[in-house]
Amino acid sequence: MNKTTIKNLKHHSARSGLITLVGQLSKLILNIISIAILSRILSPKDFGLVAMVAVVMSFISIFKDLGLSMATIQKTDITSPQVSALFWVGLLLSFVLAGTTFFIAPAIADFYKEPHLILVTELLSVTFIFSGLGAQQDALLRREMRLTAITFIDLFSMVIGVVTAVVCALNGMGYWALVWMQIVSSATNAIGLWLASRWIPSWSFIGTGIRPMLFFGGHLTIFGFFNFFSRNLDNFLIGRYCGAKDLGLYSRAYSLILLPITQITGPITSIAIPVLSHLKEQPERYRRYYLKGIRVIAYASFLMITSLLVLSSEIFQLVLGDQWVEAVPIFRVLAIASFFQPIGSTVGWLYISLGQSKRMAFWGIITSPLVMLSFVVGIYWGAIGVAIAYAICSTLLIYPQIIFATKKSPISQFDVYRVISRPFLLSIFFGFFIASFNHFINVDSLFLNIVYSLSGGLFMLGIVAWGWRAVRIDFFEMFDDFHHALKKAPPEVIS
Repeated sequence: MNKTTIKNLKHHSARSGLITLVGQLSKLILNIISIAILSRILSPKDFGLVAMVAVVMSFISIFKDLGLSMATIQKTDITSPQVSALFWVGLLLSFVLAGTTFFIAPAIADFYKEPHLILVTELLSVTFIFSGLGAQQDALLRREMRLTAITFIDLFSMVIGVVTAVVCALNGMGYWALVWMQIVSSATNAIGLWLASRWIPSWSFIGTGIRPMLFFGGHLTIFGFFNFFSRNLDNFLIGRYCGAKDLGLYSRAYSLILLPITQITGPITSIAIPVLSHLKEQPERYRRYYLKGIRVIAYASFLMITSLLVLSSEIFQLVLGDQWVEAVPIFRVLAIASFFQPIGSTVGWLYISLGQSKRMAFWGIITSPLVMLSFVVGIYWGAIGVAIAYAICSTLLIYPQIIFATKKSPISQFDVYRVISRPFLLSIFFGFFIASFNHFINVDSLFLNIVYSLSGGLFMLGIVAWGWRAVRIDFFEMFDDFHHALKKAPPEVIS
């Protein structure tokens, strides 16, 4: 990689990171607003009904492009005919999946004993076609690190979807508001990607040599297949044995804890994989970039999850309303379960950027049955039992997950522990400070109670961080990266 390429890579990495961060923050705010509005108009059963179908849709979506989008991003050199071949394979597959979903709709309704789900499933099946239409366009934009366009498209399609849902909900359409939100958002996203990429697939793709990319994507699909059950069997079991209301409470708690995590890890992942793929032949630069990425994720996610955990009761009452208070205990357990999840998710950067999708698939095959077993054991005690079992299992798997992923990479497991140890300890202090202020502050307003507790906790945290030299250096370096991005200058991440 020549100096010009490195300079361009650094420039795109910094600017894209800043723009994506702003976009994710906007999406987070919009998500919170939409959740607050829809949760007050719709019932837990409405959310539960759509969540039942969402579980099946999530499973089928594992096969929606056979990992071909990621193959486009990861491959060092790729031609337009190769991308065209991947596009047509993916589009054909999306029609197959849409048809399959449409025809199994009665079986889904029969499984849950909810006849309303037939039409819901049939309508949602069309989202697979929209996804297939935009998959390679999205991959090309990410490969070129045109994350500004992707961020705008995601945000705009989300706004259109949320507005559609609110209008439908206010007109008494119930769970159909959630259905139309997904359809409209998916269609808008596909149209936006075509307009932004300006790439048109050709029919000249015979003999393009895409077989290695198909194998690469196939291994990612195998991982996704097993990972699906470790992520969704809990919803299956709760929906089947506890009913729509309990599943609505569980899924809302899970969504609320997952929301800030994805807003943090999503933009960094979208930048990290293309950059690390370019740096795979430069081990030291690769190592520095990865460690800087997980440092940002650790500080942001650990502190965010800690604040949500401590203030969970107040947040639920303020954002969702009193009808969702029963979900608070589930939320607290899931917050503990998800504490190290953002760090665990970054091992995918290593597998994908280094072309080790086969090892990624192997990890999924080995560990997914353990997670599924924890769900089966936990369902005996209902939704809260599933959450507790998952918390125990997922926490125990973090250590071997990091060891296995870093074994054949420029990163050592001790690099990871060293980087995340300071954010972890700092989050413990933060939790203690928030809890202390929350205990002594006694105001009638839930909003003010949250604001005062967080403000006091952040003030005390600032004192600790300033006195802790290693943490102070971390913050200065992260601020320096952000400052360089604002100046359109590259941060010192790929020097």
